[in-house]
This record gives sequence, structure tokens and C-alpha cells, in this order.
Amino acid sequence: MTLSAGLRVAWSYAVVILLLLVSWIVANFALHSADNSLRGIVGHEDVSSSQAMTIAAAMTDQQAGLRDFLITGDPRLLGPYRSGQRTITQEFRSALRAADGPIEVKRFQMMQRSSMEWERWSQSIIDRRNGLVSVPVGSLPNVRVGIRLLQRFQADTSRLLDKLQLDRSRQLAASRNTFNISDTVLTGTILIAILVVFVLAWQSVRLFAKEQRARRTAELAQTALHASAETFRLLFSRNPLPMWVYDLDTLMFLEVNAAAIAHYGYSREDFLGMRISDIRPEEDIPRLMDAVHFARITEMRQAGEWRHVLKNGETIAVELSSHSLEFHGRLACLVLAQDITEQKRTAEALAHQALHDVLTDLPNRVLLLERLEYALLVAERDGEPLALLLMDLDRFKEVNDTYGHHYGDLMLQQLAARLRGVLRTSDTIARLGGDEFAVLLPDTDERGAFRAGDKLLQALEQPFDLEGQQFDVSASIGIAMYPEHGTTSSGLLQRADVAMYVAKRGGDGCVLYTSEADNYSPNRLVLISQLRHAIDTGSLDLHYQPKMNLATGEIEAVESLVRWDHPERGFIPPDEFIPLAEHTGLIHALSLWVLNESIQQCRAWHDEGLDVRVGVNLSTRNLHDPKLASSIAELLQMWGVDPTSLEVELTESTVMDDPVRAIEVLSRLHDMGIRIAIDDFGTGYSSLAYLKRLPVDEIKIDKSFVLDMASEGGNRNIVRATIGLGHDLGMRMVAEGVETQSSLNLLSAFGCDSVQGYLLCRPLPADDFRAWLLERREKYAS
Repeated sequence: MTLSAGLRVAWSYAVVILLLLVSWIVANFALHSADNSLRGIVGHEDVSSSQAMTIAAAMTDQQAGLRDFLITGDPRLLGPYRSGQRTITQEFRSALRAADGPIEVKRFQMMQRSSMEWERWSQSIIDRRNGLVSVPVGSLPNVRVGIRLLQRFQADTSRLLDKLQLDRSRQLAASRNTFNISDTVLTGTILIAILVVFVLAWQSVRLFAKEQRARRTAELAQTALHASAETFRLLFSRNPLPMWVYDLDTLMFLEVNAAAIAHYGYSREDFLGMRISDIRPEEDIPRLMDAVHFARITEMRQAGEWRHVLKNGETIAVELSSHSLEFHGRLACLVLAQDITEQKRTAEALAHQALHDVLTDLPNRVLLLERLEYALLVAERDGEPLALLLMDLDRFKEVNDTYGHHYGDLMLQQLAARLRGVLRTSDTIARLGGDEFAVLLPDTDERGAFRAGDKLLQALEQPFDLEGQQFDVSASIGIAMYPEHGTTSSGLLQRADVAMYVAKRGGDGCVLYTSEADNYSPNRLVLISQLRHAIDTGSLDLHYQPKMNLATGEIEAVESLVRWDHPERGFIPPDEFIPLAEHTGLIHALSLWVLNESIQQCRAWHDEGLDVRVGVNLSTRNLHDPKLASSIAELLQMWGVDPTSLEVELTESTVMDDPVRAIEVLSRLHDMGIRIAIDDFGTGYSSLAYLKRLPVDEIKIDKSFVLDMASEGGNRNIVRATIGLGHDLGMRMVAEGVETQSSLNLLSAFGCDSVQGYLLCRPLPADDFRAWLLERREKYAS
């Protein structure tokens, strides 16, 4: 128990004892006073009543002596009278001296006056009796007066006795009540004292327990405080991150750890002589003062990013965590700092890469769309025009195909620098992919858009110097205006794309969008929705065109060709809806549907003993599908078809659009056992030398060279040379578009491996092709 607790308990017991003592004294005094009062009242009443009775008896003696004297006239008979008179006089004197209060004195005085009047009358009677002879008392004229006086005296005496008796009874009752009350008070005081002692004892026990707990808590807190202080010292001094404490009033450093000294380059003496503002850039001081003010009025922890200046002048980015505390009696702030300069640089670099083209460092499609959306909001708010330009280089593929992609990359980098130089800082030029660029021109009308387009074209007039080689390149530009041609980013991009293709077809350089030249009408949107529905419901059909081996005459494979018999528009050519699917992204769902149907049909034919491969056409967008290989593998496994029974065909232009991606995807498919074929060869700007880097099994010569081969010497020579080069590279050669026997004979003479065309068979539905194939086999077997 602590000293304060012991003193409080001792003081409580002292108060209880003093209270008991005072209560006992007061109760005893009250009882004693009540007893004395009772005794006095009883004694006094006894005296007063005795005196009154003595006076009455003496008066009776007077009356008897006076009566005898009046009857006999013998003076000797007045002895009792004289004796009673003396007794009355003495008793009255004693009574008046011993009277208890003025009321009792007054009562005795009244009785004394009655007695004196009666005495005077009696004396007058005695005097007359001494002077007369044998005169009857009743005949005396004032006998009646004497009788009345005597009666009044007797009445006063009787009343006095009655009153004395009544007062005595009342005083006795009051004294007894006082005695009873005093006894009750004493008893209650003792009980209350006992209760108080019990309560104080219980409180003392509680207080003792509480003091014990407080003492133990204080000891634990003291121990924890010492441990916490030691822990804080260790954490502060040995923390690998910079830490310091500064005064919130003066902003002076109060303490700093070794990590801060090492990281910031200042010595400990330098820090302790500086203010926290000395390591902040000047433009950050207002924000610092706001944070200091907040720390002064609250104990909440603060965190945020700041900039600090090292001793060598370098500015770094730091993440601070701080909170206010009392440090050696001063209001201070504890700060933990972490240098995040490299993290921010890395994050900024990653963010830049995510929004910029890696090759040209121009904004990419994502950043263009963000800026375009914002520019549309500003244009709508301010009622200003806006122009969007799409630019596509002409004959850029020739550079890639002839000199390789290294030169093409160099040209694109130089082109980006030129285009930046002719535009305003508020304009955005972005590379959308390949050789396609977009230019966003805020607050620009139609005339300004054409001026910007002309500047872009003029920037291409000077030849590009690529490691000593001079190259010329031109471009086609399409223009779409807000709000005339669209109010959304997708709408403007689509219309600028339409205008750009118009410019490319006409060679006009820069063309403004017009609805007349737009084949992508609202009906096109309806057609997109209907195509999606046809894919989802399986309303499309597959036709199969056979491919014959020239050496054996066997049908070795078929090419799956999708057909759409529209319920309202009738037959829609693939050339119309496949580009639509590629442009809208439906090509993924369409290709997956064709793959599933083709592999399933291959399984059915194999079950019937018809061992033919199935070829499926893929597009550029399919090559960018990361799930393409896994999706094909799942379909082959689901239908139980060997991968060697599947061919994938890609056009030459599809492969050359992104050859790096093509090599990656086609290698994965080829490693699975799937055959790879290049379709429409000769229409692009590639070479067999480049294609040898691809995992290609066969090349299909485009029908544009085969159709007129018999009459066109040039085409005939191209076909023959292509077949020879393909064989030299170890590839099988397939000729498309074989419609005449003469063409077939020439191809056979050139050593072509397989042929495909109307001369052999037109594309047929699955059942019709099965019937045709069985009939052909029976025919050749016979």
C-alpha cells in the first residue's frame, strides 16, 4: 500500500471514531438532560401541589375557627383561624419564591389576592362580632360577600391544583418523549456508525486492492517505458531507413540517425544546425508549412510523397511517415523516410512504355484514345471544332521486304521526329501500329486540318537517309471533323479510316470524310449484329474445296471456306463479311467456330475411312490471340483428331504485317504437328528468302498468276520460278485457281506438287463433297 493510501485509510478511521464519540456524547447529554428535566418536573410539581394543598387545609382551618368564633363569640376559638392565616401567608411566600415561571407566579398571586380579600372580610367580621352581642351571622349585611370571597378563594385554589396537575402530566409526557427520542437517536447513531465503519472497511479493502493494482500497473508501465525507450532508441539508431526528429516550433532538427546521415550526405552536426525546410525544394515550402501546422494541432499519423534535396544538390523522391510526439519536453515530429526515386523512375518508365510506342516513342493507341476522349469533352464544353487525322505510309512494305525490318524501323524513327517538328505542342501524334499514324488536332477547323495534313505530307518529301541509303516514301491521310463527322472517339476513328482508304485508293494525299464514300453505313452496323448472331447460333455453313496431289492424283486435303446464306439478303460473299469481322473483332469468334466445325467434320470423315486433311484460314488478328494455340489443342483433343490432319493457312500479307509475332505463333503450332501454309503468295511484298525463316510446310501460289499463265508469259515465268525456289527451300508448292487443262499441264511440267481450282471441283457442302469424293474414288478405282 502506498503512503497516500495509508493516510487516506487512517484519516477515514479517525473520522469514524470522532463521529462515534460525538454521537455518544450528544446522545448521553440528551438522555441526562431529559432525565434531570423529568426529575425536576416531578419534584417541582410535588412541591407546588403540596403548597397548594397546605394552603387549602389552612384555609379550611380558618373557616372552622371563624365559624366557631362567630357562633360562640369565644375569642379562644380563633386560634385555628390565626394559625391557618399564618400558614397561608408562609406558604404563599414559599410558593412565590419556588414558582417555576411567570405563569405559575401569576397563578399563586391570584390565589393570594383571593386569600387576602377573604382575610380582610374575616377580620371585619371578627371586629364586628367583638362589638355586638348575639347577632346571628346570617343577619349581618355582608355575610354573603364573605361567602362569595371564600368560594372564589376555594375555586382559585381548586383550579390551581387542577392546572398544576395537568401541566405536570404534559411535562412528564414531553420529558418521556425527549428521553425516548434521545434513546432512539443514540441507538440510530450507533447503528449508523456501525454501517459507516462497515462501508469504510469495505472501501478500505477496495482502496487497498486498487492501490495494489495501481502499484503493479505503475511498475509494469515503468518497466515497459524503459523497455519502450530502449526499443525506440535501438529502432531509431539502427533503422536502415533515414529517421529524424525536428522541433515543430522552430523546425530545427533535434536528432537524426546514422542512415539519414549516410543517405543525405550531411553530418550530424550539419543536421542539428539545420531546419527541416533546408532539405526541401523552395516550391515545396508552403506545403511543408501546412503539414507542420496540421502536426501541431493533431497527433494523427501523416504519410505522403515529398521531394528532398541531398547535400550534393540532387533532388530525390521520398515517401514519409510522421507523427507528432513530445521529445525532451518539446513538441516535435518523428519522421521515417524512404527513398523511392528509383521506384518512381521505374513506375514512370513502365507507365510511359504502356502509353507509348517502343520503337518511335510516340503515344500509342491507348494514350491517343485517352487524349481524344478528353479533347472531345473540352470541345463539347467550349463549342470548338476538333480534327482527327489518320495517316498510312505508301509502299512502306517495300522497304521492309527489300532491305529488311532494320531499315524500316530506322525510317519510322526518323519519320516520328519529322512529324513532331511540324505539329503544335498541343497536338498529339500517335503510332497505331505498323506504318499507321493518327494525329489529334484540338481547336482546329477544316482548313486547319488540311494545313496540318499538307505539313505532314511535306515532311515526307525529303528522302530518308538510312545508313547511307536514300529512300522515298509517301503517305495517304484521312480527315474526320468533330462534330460534323462524329461525336465519339470510335466514330471519328472509323470515319478518318474510311477517308484514309479513299485517299490511298485515289492517290489524293489528303481526303476529308464524306458519307458518299463510306461503305460502312448504318446497314453495316446491322450486319455486324446479324453476323454475331449467326456465329452464336451456328447459322453459317462450311464448304470444302479439295486439293489434289499432282503426282498421285489423290485428294490429299480440303480447304474450309465459310459461307453465309443471309435469311433476308441471301448469299453474302466472304469478301464482304470477313473484313467486317476482322475490323470489329468478331474474327476471333468466327475463326474458332470454323476450326471447331472443320475438326469435327474431319473426325466424321476419318470415321468413314476418308483420310483427308482439313485446312483453315486464319487472319492477322488471330495471330495476336494469346489463346490461339491452346484453343486449337483443346479442339483437337476434344474431337480426337491428330494434329497432322489439320492445316492452318495465312496470307502472305498477314504474315508480313507482324513477322515476329507470326514466327512465334506459327512455331508453336508447327511444334504441335500442325501443317503451316502461306496463302495468296505473290500478292504481298515478301520474298522466299524471308519466308524460309518461318516454319512453313507449303506455299500456295495466288490464282492471279495461275489463271492467265497459259497466255501470259510473264505469269508463266513467275510461276515456274516460284515453284523452283520453293522446292529449293524444301517447301511443297500448291497452285490455286486452276480452271483449265492447259494450266494444269503447265503446272505438272513445272513440278508443282498440288493444285486447287474449279477444274478439279468447286467448294461443296460437307455431304456433297463426301459424295463427290466417293464417286471419284470409285471412278478411278474402276
